[in-house]
Amino acid sequence: MKWHKGEYFITDQKKSIDLLATKEMLNSTHWAKERDLATIKKTIEHSLCFSLFHHDRQIGFGRVISDFTTYAMFFDIIIEASLRGKGLGSWLFETMTNHPSIKGLKQVLWTSFAEELYRKHGFRSVKEKPIVMFKNYPLPPRNLTRRSTRTRNKKRAG
Repeated sequence: MKWHKGEYFITDQKKSIDLLATKEMLNSTHWAKERDLATIKKTIEHSLCFSLFHHDRQIGFGRVISDFTTYAMFFDIIIEASLRGKGLGSWLFETMTNHPSIKGLKQVLWTSFAEELYRKHGFRSVKEKPIVMFKNYPLPPRNLTRRSTRTRNKKRAG
């Protein structure tokens, strides 16, 4: 599919992806700065991908992993740094969330910096349950000086 807005367009056709432009954008981020081309190719193969173009130059990218029945999870949403602040990221994300293959599914993402953008599109953060858990993912070390609730409750009871 293809969506147009003035001089820009978004496509979900993988054959249109400029791998080197995608790699350059992803390598400029904190989350994918060391991702190599082989890994990027593999993530594209296994995802529903969206590329944003200005005329014939790719300036944005995003991808979705889904079972296309219950859940869709958003990853690697990026706009070229020099073009941010023009509403292009919002348009890209809106296009992604409304894609006919995933519209209406439970949609999930995690972010460190773009909460306000995603809130504008109906996403909300979850303070309690569910708990997000990771395996084989570099998490910051736990604060070992903080006592667990169980330890604190034992001291109060004793």
